Amino acid sequence: PPRRRLTLAQSAREMRETLSNRAFLFILASSIATAIAGGLVASMNGYFNTYFWGFSANQIAGFTLGVFLSAFMGLALGPRLSRWLGKRQSAMTLLILAVMILSAPIILRLMNLIPANGSPVIFWIIMVTSILGTACAIVAGAMSASMVADVVEVGELRTGRRSEGVYFAASSFVSKAVSGFGVLGAGVLIDTIGLKTGMAPDQVPNEVLRHMALIYLPVVIGLYLVGLLLLLGYNITRSSHAATLRTLAEKDGEGAAKSH
Repeated sequence: PPRRRLTLAQSAREMRETLSNRAFLFILASSIATAIAGGLVASMNGYFNTYFWGFSANQIAGFTLGVFLSAFMGLALGPRLSRWLGKRQSAMTLLILAVMILSAPIILRLMNLIPANGSPVIFWIIMVTSILGTACAIVAGAMSASMVADVVEVGELRTGRRSEGVYFAASSFVSKAVSGFGVLGAGVLIDTIGLKTGMAPDQVPNEVLRHMALIYLPVVIGLYLVGLLLLLGYNITRSSHAATLRTLAEKDGEGAAKSH
């Protein structure tokens, strides 16, 4: 782009114009809900692994190693799903799968349909669901980021400027800032059920753990559902994005021809 001298007021106007993109605003709103949910999930994982499932420190370390496998699964799965379903549909489908897979063991425990704590089966149930659910969440997040990249060209067509930095900075800032509300929510939840940190797992009454799960599940599922519904407002498809790229290429060609 040509060099320009920008005032602070002009920069603010251009940022407002850039960020008013409809598709971007829906992704941003969706990321707010999912970031809060993600912060809550990350903060509560330790409580569930230690108290709800009664795992040892070594077992919990095993789940951390499983995340590496999730990342490689996501790397293989993401491009294929994107070509098959498109970005928005892939993100929505995998978000649903991630919530279902990661919530299933807790729901089954509440219904007394899986073995008691201490059984080796429990460890492998949580390990497998953790790997699969995390892989789905990784790909869903990657699809959302890729959707932001597609907004860049739509914004360029509308404003005449490429503003990758503004879009990704706004998206990253909001996600990181609001994820803290999930951490705060975890603290409120723990206080509400009366779980004292430092208690041995066998000292926590079953009713307290049941109460924790009954509050946690609706909140997390509800937040992810809000994020899922907001993604419906993202209206860029593969064909519309291709048309945008063609129009931009034609404009670039016309500009190059005029310059010569």
